[in-house]
Formats: sequence, structure tokens, C-alpha cells
Amino acid sequence: MVSARPAWDLLPRDAVSVVAASGGPDSTALLVAAAPRRRVIAAHFNHALRGGEADADAQFVEDLAARLSVPFVKEKANPPAGPDENTARQARYDFLASVARTHGCPVVAVAHTADDQAETFLMRLIRGSGTLGLGAMAPSRRLADGVTLVRPFLKVTSAQVLAYLERKRVPYRTDSSNFDTTRLRARIRAELLPELRTYNPRIVEVLCRTAEHLRADEQVLRPTTEEATSL
Repeated sequence: MVSARPAWDLLPRDAVSVVAASGGPDSTALLVAAAPRRRVIAAHFNHALRGGEADADAQFVEDLAARLSVPFVKEKANPPAGPDENTARQARYDFLASVARTHGCPVVAVAHTADDQAETFLMRLIRGSGTLGLGAMAPSRRLADGVTLVRPFLKVTSAQVLAYLERKRVPYRTDSSNFDTTRLRARIRAELLPELRTYNPRIVEVLCRTAEHLRADEQVLRPTTEEATSL
């Protein structure tokens, strides 16, 4: 069930964690909320795709980290990480894994929310994914040797994030590419999810719960499937 409570147990108490901070509302809320609770490093990756807007994002995160007394690490892609979303995402994860290894951090935290989970589920459904793909994003997964990627906000909605930032009077940056509806995720966010909410206002919760059930099914069925295929 979607809940307003982040999964802070995913961040270790006895070690420093890397928090991926883009400057957007979700990662800003994660950094602001995690800083008083755990020892963290803010890590920002500039894909070098949005010119001065992206440079301003990096400066925003650096300033926020300074106000929170949190160490800050950044990197700018050179050459640019490329327009392909998968390539850009992998470049960012490679950077985060490198920061974690350099600083001896066992965990990298990213701020994917319940809304992101619902969008991922719909993207994979549209593309014809099976059970494994429809399980969408797991709360934690291996990122690199000795480094785990965690998602403490996976049961927190975007609306709850925005309400938190407003309550705390914390500003954030807006990525203009999020409004480019030639990208499937942006189109789902702008068009499909709002339409589905007219059928069920709790559609995000429904899709997240379905993804969770399918992940559980996959974990149970995978050993049986592997055994059968090895015969």
C-alpha cells in the first residue's frame, strides 16, 4: 500500500550512503529528509544535455548540500551522455557506483517515487513485458560489487513529496525535459495517468501493488523455471 513513510531502514546507520541528487523535487526531498537521519554524501551527475539549465541544477544541489552540511560530489559528462535514455541512465549509475566505491559507501539511494513506479509499470506493459518486467522497480538491487541501490521513496507519492517540500519551504529545480511528450514516460505522466485517475483516483497505488505482487511471483517461480529449463 502506498504510504507517506519512507523506508529509512534501507539506509545503513553504521555507514555513509550516497544520495543521488538531481535538484528535482523528489531527490531534493530525499536529501533534505535523509540528512538529519543518516550520514550521507550528495552526488550530482550532469548529463550535459540541457546547457545552462543543467549547470544551474548542479549549482543548486551544491548550495543545498552546503546548507545541510553534507559532502558534495559532482561530475559533468564529457562528451554529453547522449539523448538515448538508457545510455544516459547507465552513465548516471556508473557515476554513482564510482562515488560509492571511492568513499566506501555500501548504499546508493535514489528518489524514485510511487508515481515513478506506476509509470514504469505502464511503460513495460505497453512494450509487452512479461512478469519480470512488470515487477517494475525493486526497493533494492545490486548496483555494483559491494554497492546496493535502494529506493526509500518507492511507496511515497509525488504529491506527498511536494507537500513535504512546501511544508519545509524548500525550493527545487524543474527539468524541462520532463515535459517533452515525445518521450514515453513523459507522455504517460502527462496524459495516460491523469486519464486513468478518472477511472480510479487510487490508480498509482493499484499499479504499485500489482507490480509488487508480480515481483513476488517472479521470485517464487524463477527457481522452478530455471530448474525446468536445465532438464
